[in-house]
Amino acid sequence: MRQQVQVPAVFEEKEAANDYILEHYRDLASRASNHCLSANKRKEWKDIAPALRQKVIKEANLSFFKTLDFDVKETAKIERSTFHIKNIAFQTRPSVYATANLYLPKIEGRLPAILVAHGHWAGARNAGLFRQVALGLVNAGYIVLTMDAWGAGERGSVAHLEEYHGGNLGASLFNIGETLMGMQLTDNVRALDFLCSLPMVDTQRIGVTGASGGGNQAMWLAALDERIKAVVPVVSVGTFESYVMNSNCVCELLPNGLTFLEESHALGLIAPRALKVLSAIREDNPSFYHSQMLHCYKYAEAIYAKLGAKEKLAYELFDQEHTYSVEMLRAAVDWFDLHLTNSRKQVHRMEDAISKEIDQEVLITYHHARPVFVETTEHFCRERGSILHSKSLLDEASIPDKLKELEGVLGHIEDKKLRQIIKKGKEGLWQKVVLECTNNQKIPLLLYEPAKGCTTSCKVFFHGEGKEAIPLQLLEQAFEEGSMLLLVDLWGLGEQGSPAALKLDEHLPPFHTLARSALWLGRTVLGEWFSDMQVVYRWLIDQQFGSLTFVCFKEPSVAALLFSTMHNLKSLVLYDSPYSYIFDSREGVDYYNMSIHLPGVLYWGDIMTMAGLSKAEAIEFVRARSMSGRLIDLETKQQLEKEIAVLKARWDQEHNINFIIN
Repeated sequence: MRQQVQVPAVFEEKEAANDYILEHYRDLASRASNHCLSANKRKEWKDIAPALRQKVIKEANLSFFKTLDFDVKETAKIERSTFHIKNIAFQTRPSVYATANLYLPKIEGRLPAILVAHGHWAGARNAGLFRQVALGLVNAGYIVLTMDAWGAGERGSVAHLEEYHGGNLGASLFNIGETLMGMQLTDNVRALDFLCSLPMVDTQRIGVTGASGGGNQAMWLAALDERIKAVVPVVSVGTFESYVMNSNCVCELLPNGLTFLEESHALGLIAPRALKVLSAIREDNPSFYHSQMLHCYKYAEAIYAKLGAKEKLAYELFDQEHTYSVEMLRAAVDWFDLHLTNSRKQVHRMEDAISKEIDQEVLITYHHARPVFVETTEHFCRERGSILHSKSLLDEASIPDKLKELEGVLGHIEDKKLRQIIKKGKEGLWQKVVLECTNNQKIPLLLYEPAKGCTTSCKVFFHGEGKEAIPLQLLEQAFEEGSMLLLVDLWGLGEQGSPAALKLDEHLPPFHTLARSALWLGRTVLGEWFSDMQVVYRWLIDQQFGSLTFVCFKEPSVAALLFSTMHNLKSLVLYDSPYSYIFDSREGVDYYNMSIHLPGVLYWGDIMTMAGLSKAEAIEFVRARSMSGRLIDLETKQQLEKEIAVLKARWDQEHNINFIIN
């Protein structure tokens, strides 16, 4: 029997080599970019800039805490002949502190200040590259503040343990309605507040610089906060179009961003203040290629020209790789000198300024036990998620209202129509079928039909690793039951996978590239799966294949639950589904891939909310798990059953929902 059950490929090898998602998403990105550029070009910049700025603030969920006490904690002071450094932590949001270093020149009077934002280099704010930048700036007479970005450096899950703040960890912020970009920008706005509170800082002469992800932060901060008078983003400017299906961190992701602006508009929001872009000719990240930067720069230049500030905008190319080199630093200091001191100072000998290296260990704020107020992504997501979950249980909105809200959470759902049904022949027990849609997408299926008239039910299988990962023993069992079977590769999985995305995700969680690209376009992976399920569902209904059961494994279980809130199904059988979106533990954070995240879902409800709204007659959660993959225990099962009872009573639902632990 096992030999007959083997799962064959549907597409021919040549077809499988095509990358539909790459082509489709790059086309969508190109269309979105052109729309943004043409739509905004027809309007006066002064009329649209305020609305764009507010839209960015909303989508990033940037928060402001203007009256919050900084409550500065100073842990050490490092003396040098021409400056000293303070190792500090200060409050950026209630009960949340950022670790930082404040470099102070030994010069009398009020001085200009520069905020330095680091990128993805080991050591975060105190990586060798950024110690070099800080030393060059402080020796040029600038007060300098360097700060660990959210989740990086001393703010990682475990103190002094190097950790990537993006991936599934950083993306978990989406589920509580936050963004990693917004968390960083909130910190950076507070860093500006802090600098402005210092009596030695001239608040009319503040600049910001950073490289890579830090350059991205610098650009956005200057775009949104007019206290920044000069900005130098380094190896970070390209186009948002180029971010789609290329390599970026979620800290550089603005959800829905490409639906209303391009990066040239972000640069334009800085006008008429001073902006100089530094790019590397030997850049290895296509998102930051100097060709992309120049394309972006051309549009930003027109905005600066309209505002009569063309002399405040410049760029410079360096025959270097992805870095913040001494030559780049010299160019940045020259720009700051010109626009923050109204003069070009003497030629700065950067090599001399940075030659007296300061050891990274000396600059650490907390060498031993890290205080709990240095917040981590893990703790923040877990605490905020629990609060939102409790609030959602009190939401007495009607079913129509909850479903309307859900449309916003899922993002744009493409209403794909069938163009043709292609039968690719039979292999063993399986009929190979391709559903070709009007958008050129091809959904591969394997269909097993028992003898005619032997069944009135159909089981449709979806697996988070593609149809080949479906356990054969479950297929054998379904054969013995006499059910009609359908195996489906959803968008981005199996034969619908994107070779380009797989290559980019090599050292990252699966679906990193696809999830990030979808969000830029106002979509979600779960929304893409919902759309695929809808195509398959309509075809099955048209073929009158009987009552439908969706059997799902891991991430597609959530898509199926969401689908069942709007479509009638006989039942859902969900293996290894999450039972809640509440963050569980940093350990095991990659149990689910990045397709699982839904921006703001815990403001709307949770997994049990989906189950409570479902139109399926029965739902079985088999081996339900936490977001970090921990199996459900008896106490949690009982708590969820109570939640379900409340929700079913509220919405007058009668379907059966069961949890099978073993």
